[in-house]
Amino acid sequence: MIKKKIVFRTDGDIKIGLGHIYRCIGIAEMLCNDFDCEFLLESQSKIDNVIPKHFTIKHIPNDYSIELEHQWIQSNYDTNSLLIILDGYKFTSLYQKNIKKIQAKLIYIDDLLCEHMFADAVINHTPNVNINLYKKETYTKLYTGLDYVLLRQSFINEATLKKETNSNISSALITFGGSDEHNITLKILKSLLTIKKINSISIIVGELYPHKNSLVSEINHSSKNIQLFSGLSEIKMIELMKKSDIAFAPCSTTCLELIAVNSLIFAGYSASNQKHLYNYLKSQQLIFDLGDLHTITSKEVNEIIMQHIDNRTEINKMLFLQNQIIDGKSGGRVKKIVKDLI
Repeated sequence: MIKKKIVFRTDGDIKIGLGHIYRCIGIAEMLCNDFDCEFLLESQSKIDNVIPKHFTIKHIPNDYSIELEHQWIQSNYDTNSLLIILDGYKFTSLYQKNIKKIQAKLIYIDDLLCEHMFADAVINHTPNVNINLYKKETYTKLYTGLDYVLLRQSFINEATLKKETNSNISSALITFGGSDEHNITLKILKSLLTIKKINSISIIVGELYPHKNSLVSEINHSSKNIQLFSGLSEIKMIELMKKSDIAFAPCSTTCLELIAVNSLIFAGYSASNQKHLYNYLKSQQLIFDLGDLHTITSKEVNEIIMQHIDNRTEINKMLFLQNQIIDGKSGGRVKKIVKDLI
């Protein structure tokens, strides 16, 4: 039996990072046993190597503007039996409307609540979203909250496992996404270098990280055990998260991955689309709060670390609460949304 086709239209670059790509990879892994999953990227994309090799990748030709992409899609797919999943801020209400005009089914992955939704279904895995703020068509169905968390399968599996905690904190992980344009990584590193009990630091940077020279220079001048990683598989990423006693990340998909692994997390926000998740995680005591990652100083980061790092009551409470919020069943729920459409 021929599998029905699902096309993931998404992108990533130094400005927007790789979060949209990773979310789509997570969904594709949930669906690939039952559907033919394919990624569709812009012609100048430099992120093909981020997508697992078992998925087909195609590119929109350069001579098609985003306003005309639906015409290329209609010419290259049987849109009457096609499901398109969009993840990216450039896919506006007009883009959605054009996709619907060519008779394709459409799911939109959202975290901004700003576009009028013409998609058949909208998934927003941010907790406590006020669905009344959505502008949408009457047929559009909304699926919100961590019941629909969009993580790669290995992280979903981790969320169901029993964890052991380490009472001796001596290692740290820094991971600020695929690009980290503003070099928050270096700011956090400088803070950790001043904390005596932290003797081992792992740093993950993305394929698009533009500040590698300044970071390597700082590492080379330190006597601490510091390792720099890039291009890790999700399995290697999980291993690194699990062996690190504390972790530093933005309130993005990366933070949800750390929660699935049950990490002691120091987190803040570095983009407006992260604020809603940040406010939720802070209010539920699932992170230690770093606030605005652009304005916080290394000295202030140091003070926050020292305030919490020896407080076992706070630490145990955080790790207990994290274990309650991801049930490992989001894949089945997302699969049902798709099967109801096609």
